[in-house]
Amino acid sequence: MARNFKASAMIKYIRALYAQEDEELIKIRQSAPADKQGIQIGAEEGKLIYIMLKLIKAKNILEIGTCVGYSTLWLARSLEAGGKIISIEKSTEHYNIAKSNLKATSEKDKIELINDDASNIEKYVNGIEFDAVFIDADKQGYPVYLDIAYKLLKSGGLIIADNVFLFGAIYDNNINAPQNLKTAIQEFNRKISDPEKFESIIIPTHEGLSITIKK
Repeated sequence: MARNFKASAMIKYIRALYAQEDEELIKIRQSAPADKQGIQIGAEEGKLIYIMLKLIKAKNILEIGTCVGYSTLWLARSLEAGGKIISIEKSTEHYNIAKSNLKATSEKDKIELINDDASNIEKYVNGIEFDAVFIDADKQGYPVYLDIAYKLLKSGGLIIADNVFLFGAIYDNNINAPQNLKTAIQEFNRKISDPEKFESIIIPTHEGLSITIKK
């Protein structure tokens, strides 16, 4: 499901002042296939995630859902010295585009790309305890991705997930979305509301960006 809104005057103001895209980011954003142009995070969301990761001084980041590498570059730029991001992408088409995009960036040595289903991530990470996990992939898989993130994340680590409003369908019954996706996102949102495991909030961006601390 693609983002079907135009940037408001407010978003344009934020982007112009605080989240300007440089040539690397613009090139990656524009490399997405035509039918995927609208599914990447916005520059203002990239900058917000970047700031949050800088605040926790993240050194090891896991990204579930690379797409063509736009969010990956924002994440890589947030890393502490010596840090690393592992990003896993199921689509071979997207993986190949991301690989080409990211090897041309100044952050290429910090990034490891994997072409596989996220359910297999544990065999690639060699016991790494992650400081943060960013989730922006197949919405039906969100509950499983959360379980994976919880297992691989250190105590006090951060889980950030995009599209947790499912384009408004989660809170507005007049917005249609496939029921299987709606059920999955509702389950994800319920899980991160568990006070025994998490401290969470959803930032009311157009898409809904959840911020979760593992207890």
